Amino acid sequence: MAASRRYQSVMIVDPWEFRGFCFRGEGRRNVVVSAKHQNEDMRIVWRLTKDKRARIVALNSNSELLLKYIKSYVLPLLNSNFFCEPQLVKIHFEDMIHIAKVPLLPHNQKVDSFSELRDNIRFPLSLFPLDYRSRSEFGIFFSDWSLDNVLPVLDENPFISALQMPDATRMPKKIFNSLVMYGPTITVEIKPKQGFYQKHPGVNVSFCNNCILQLEKTQSKEFCKMYDYCPLELFSGDFNRMMNALISLFKNPHRNLRLFRDGDCVYDDHVDFSDLCRFQNQLFPGQEDSLNVLLSLVRFVAEQTVLLYNYFK
Repeated sequence: MAASRRYQSVMIVDPWEFRGFCFRGEGRRNVVVSAKHQNEDMRIVWRLTKDKRARIVALNSNSELLLKYIKSYVLPLLNSNFFCEPQLVKIHFEDMIHIAKVPLLPHNQKVDSFSELRDNIRFPLSLFPLDYRSRSEFGIFFSDWSLDNVLPVLDENPFISALQMPDATRMPKKIFNSLVMYGPTITVEIKPKQGFYQKHPGVNVSFCNNCILQLEKTQSKEFCKMYDYCPLELFSGDFNRMMNALISLFKNPHRNLRLFRDGDCVYDDHVDFSDLCRFQNQLFPGQEDSLNVLLSLVRFVAEQTVLLYNYFK
């Protein structure tokens, strides 16, 4: 991916070279922003570290630590054909102020250019809150994010680390010289959760870690009700149990499943589809039984993960 400069041998992102900025997702410790390079047929994402205590972009990124973990523990398990290694990049804090506006955009909205994104009248709030309005909006009161502490840090090192990787929701139609693909890009994003019991000396827990967290979140009213999905079922290796787990996840995603069609999120926990037939028409208009094909493909990937785990354990 083109960039004009390097900082300490790490590529510096020039956001003026990108267009079509949009929000891709969020986890406990990250937000993901997507953009397309103006001169290349590839859409990328930047994974930005979130602060532990608030929904803002962290001043101290964990991107380098995460990349070391991926290289040490994830890459050795997977063939390079099935995994895109992230690239460590740097983003200047003045650019980060505007890039961090993207997670606040409405669902599936894109901002055409970085110049447009810099319009503080249209887009006044940022998750990298150096301005007074954003700081007030997000309640930035803890001491290590006071401007007296933040500004000297940025003066010394004005760049924030991020991980850059291809955006799997929009794949180029031509990957190799001899391979041209047709039709929409259908992307399934699953957070399968921990697929084994967590053992502690002297503690006998009959639930997996995911189910325990679901109980906690339900009691705290973060979720209205529990879902039937259990990662132990998904990674069981049994066809029926795996399919039932996937169907449960599709019926009630709970932030652990999203589906994209040509870059637009068409199904997640914010979309209420009471039956899978209606959902199937949204994803595969005019096609019969294609949802079962999709479920079978996802189950196959999970099955291969089980085999991989058993091989290396």
